[in-house]
Amino acid sequence: MKIHDKKGNRTMPESPNKIRFERANIKVSDTRFETGAESFPIKKIESVRIESEKRRTRFAIPLLVAGVGALLAGMFANIPVLIVSGAAFIVGGTMLCFASVTCSVVLSMRGRDVKALTSKDSALIQAVAAALQEAIAQRR
Repeated sequence: MKIHDKKGNRTMPESPNKIRFERANIKVSDTRFETGAESFPIKKIESVRIESEKRRTRFAIPLLVAGVGALLAGMFANIPVLIVSGAAFIVGGTMLCFASVTCSVVLSMRGRDVKALTSKDSALIQAVAAALQEAIAQRR
């Protein structure tokens, strides 16, 4: 379909399917949200929210304390098994404390929640959620 402006120059019609976000295999347009293998029609999405996995500090702190205790007990009693296990507990507790948080885009669709996209890149998740909210607002 060709459209001409007032001067007779050819112009392209404005696309009814504006792309709001696109990176790698993730695409948000005014009509669809695609995440590689899955595709969701925007008209069926009621709302969008971001969920973050909480850090496991409830388990990490006791693990660290037990590790320090076992390490000190092993050093004073000269028991190599306690020294090694204490060091392992300290490493495990530290990894739990500083593990990166996983974020997800959760879509509410017809009364059910769907985890559509999960990543450790929180900026990506926030950008996708913002694009989805714009597309939903445009639809209304």
